[in-house]
Amino acid sequence: MAAMIAYLYNTKGLKDFFILTPGETIYTKTIDNFTQSSKKYVLDGLTDFPMFNLITGENYTYANFGNQLFDAVNIYVFNIQKIFNERTDVEFKFHRYQETLGSSFAELLQQKDLVILMDESHRYRGVKSIRAINHLKPELGLEFTATPISDNVVYSYTLGDAINDSKKALESRHNGNGAKGGYIKIPYVIARSDDYTYKGDLELVKLEDGIRRHREKKALIEEYCKNNKLPFVLPITLLTTKNIQHAKDVKALIESDSFFDGYYKDKTLLVTSESEVDSIHQLLRLEEPYPVNKNEIVIHVDKLKEGWDVKNV
Repeated sequence: MAAMIAYLYNTKGLKDFFILTPGETIYTKTIDNFTQSSKKYVLDGLTDFPMFNLITGENYTYANFGNQLFDAVNIYVFNIQKIFNERTDVEFKFHRYQETLGSSFAELLQQKDLVILMDESHRYRGVKSIRAINHLKPELGLEFTATPISDNVVYSYTLGDAINDSKKALESRHNGNGAKGGYIKIPYVIARSDDYTYKGDLELVKLEDGIRRHREKKALIEEYCKNNKLPFVLPITLLTTKNIQHAKDVKALIESDSFFDGYYKDKTLLVTSESEVDSIHQLLRLEEPYPVNKNEIVIHVDKLKEGWDVKNV
């Protein structure tokens, strides 16, 4: 997405890029991606890309950008809930007249050669979503999704492609040629041969197996970092559950005294659609060193299926 913004600016002279995201997690992450002081900043190294205004769903109502909005490069980051309400037709401030602008913010965007970049675009196929997007009168709309609905695909890079590139990069590194092109971890499946015959609590056994693997990896990483004088990277285990109640039950089990002597009390984060804002903030701090982050296990239902890029999982 950042590469597309840089490309359209350098080749077409476009200056206004409206990034639309679903939900709070991806929205917050995307703001970090375009905040220059953030570790997640995605335009770092593009020396020919100019300074830009970052306008979000939080600052557009009070920030006085004046004529800069017309002269400068502007990147707008909003989630779909901040420009319309799916259940009602309530008019948000986004569509209301603002004295500092001489129009509503939506009307101001209509005057621009606006490029809309839709993250997880399959989420905006509802009638009201499409109407809200079309209301901004964009010059160009670009969809980014792992589950395209139409055949109008400009470029496709599948999970299989990413895994193959990572394998090639790993082989190249082993051969002493560097490791270019590897973008994701290579997944491996670990299974028990007695899954179908075991008579005990199979879920508990699987949890214990997974956490033992986590503890082994943690010890190896700690040793490697110590021997190479590197800052320790705390590995994170991600657990997927059936529903919210199942997630709560798993968390209670993991934090119990009977599970590894209660070691994971206060080290387990539960993130679901019911999660409080603090849980979302903890989620975004998982890459920070201890004690900023002390969570080693993240439990979710479907909250983290999209747009999550924590590297130490």
